Amino acid sequence: MQIWLKRSHLAGVQHFKAYLFTVARNYISRYLKQSSRLSITTDTENTGLQQTIHSIIPADQLLADKEYTLLLRQAILRLPPQQAEVYRLSKQEGLKREAVALQMGISPETVKVHLALAMRSIRSFCLSRMGLPTLVCFLSNYFF
Repeated sequence: MQIWLKRSHLAGVQHFKAYLFTVARNYISRYLKQSSRLSITTDTENTGLQQTIHSIIPADQLLADKEYTLLLRQAILRLPPQQAEVYRLSKQEGLKREAVALQMGISPETVKVHLALAMRSIRSFCLSRMGLPTLVCFLSNYFF
């Protein structure tokens, strides 16, 4: 849908496949961040909030979210220990690169490298498990 809405800008795109991949990756990344925040919120003791969320979001989407969260956890468990710790501190706890570096006793550039490697590994693990048909279904649920 985003590609269609911004079709007037496509004339300047030289590598459409790379552009499409980037749009999809950014959308999935935003979705997973929102999903993890929603997951944290639904884990609270506030059952009224849980009931409200469950009444707004369809059951099949909640099931898919749980499957994607499980897939993400599996990908994180496969990371080397230092990459997993950098990812946890940076992405899950929201610490800035300098704070992660200080806490782990490594340089901020090392944090940057470990985070990039972790993200690449997580992305390839998830894409290899999802496959193209699942990825297309996943994206179609949120674009249409």
